[in-house]
Amino acid sequence: MNLAQLSAMSTDDLRALNHNVVWVINSRRAERQQEAARSLRVGEKRSFFSSKYGRDVEVTITRINRVSVSAMEDNGRQWKVAPSHFK
Repeated sequence: MNLAQLSAMSTDDLRALNHNVVWVINSRRAERQQEAARSLRVGEKRSFFSSKYGRDVEVTITRINRVSVSAMEDNGRQWKVAPSHFK
């Protein structure tokens, strides 16, 4: 679909299209997160990049939730990380 076709659409049609596009993007994102979570195991050591600390953080996975993974560093610091952020 090009810009001319979009410009010719009514506002209601554009809203409906937007709704469908957002739904597809969210579905793909959820599938990617679920796929990443399926590759993880409790007790497994993994790492991820922490933008807050500017370094890779190595953790042991303690719990796998639907949306996030709970993990702990060797020093006892707890983390909640999106499954897709693990390396």
